[in-house]
Formats: sequence, structure tokens, C-alpha cells
Amino acid sequence: MERDIKTRGDTEEAVKEVWVSNVLPVHYELIQPQCDRADLVVSGEDSSKANVSKILPFL
Repeated sequence: MERDIKTRGDTEEAVKEVWVSNVLPVHYELIQPQCDRADLVVSGEDSSKANVSKILPFL
């Protein structure tokens, strides 16, 4: 959100609207259904270091 506000000049409300109207629907339609088929799901809740530790064995 901060990036869009700073670099694109969007308002906080505009960024939220894009998120709700575009990003979330596509996520639920295309990404979420594939999670049960994935070898690894990185949710973003863990630190970057923890995520790298999870990903490295798959490389």
C-alpha cells in the first residue's frame, strides 16, 4: 500500500478498492484452489529468513 501511495500517487482508499475488487477475487479463484496441490505454501506470516529456510530444500 505504501508503495502504491508513494510511487503511483494513489490514495489509501483507491489501493484498498483495487485489492478488494481485483486482487482478492483472483487469489480465491486461481491461487487458493491450488494450495492443496502444492509441495510448499509460503503464507507470508513467517519471516523472510524462515521462508528461505523452507524453500531451500526444494531447490
